[in-house]
Amino acid sequence: MGFKAEAPHEHVVQFYDDDHELAADVGAYLAEVIQAGGVAIVIATETHRQAFAAQLVGAGINPDVAEAGLAPPGALVMLDAREAADSLLIDGRLAPHRFDKLIGDLIREAAAGGRPVRAYGELVALLWADGNVQAALELEELWDGLGRDLDFSLYCAYPLGLIEREEDAGALHAVSRQHSSVVDASVTPPRRGRSRERRATFRWSGRGPTDSPLLLRVSRHG
Repeated sequence: MGFKAEAPHEHVVQFYDDDHELAADVGAYLAEVIQAGGVAIVIATETHRQAFAAQLVGAGINPDVAEAGLAPPGALVMLDAREAADSLLIDGRLAPHRFDKLIGDLIREAAAGGRPVRAYGELVALLWADGNVQAALELEELWDGLGRDLDFSLYCAYPLGLIEREEDAGALHAVSRQHSSVVDASVTPPRRGRSRERRATFRWSGRGPTDSPLLLRVSRHG
């Protein structure tokens, strides 16, 4: 089982190479907050949204009913990560006011009633994959600011193949500072027999796990 944020102001990042493992970890993270009467917000690709929904079904939650706001006690909000990422850009540059309108307003509305809020997002990973690493780093800064102002936890995920590139090592360290906890499988070959989970935990302060052995191992493996 992967890391599950248990309190507001957690900003978790997972490095993964197995979609099934990611789905199980994120599904548990989302199910827990819905079952506790909170709001789960998902900003993911269609493939991952379907995989997470299947995990929720396995946990006894009907995603369609939860998304319609009809399932007591919690609720589910799902957005398409590609559409959301594109809407945040103007001429290839990240527009902070668009982030605040789309994401900020969504988080504020979800948290307004005092319910626990957990968000899962793949926006940064998509921008990184597009080669727009600068926008990805700026987006992490915006998430970080929102996390200081509002009570919610955030779970991000990056495919290992994306962040293992040697030319992105500096950016990897920069983005790591915006996370309070790191989850990944062992990156050391051989690929079979990897450890099930490794985790380091820090405060969501904007100065996160830059020197975590996990991140050092990921960046050196690139």
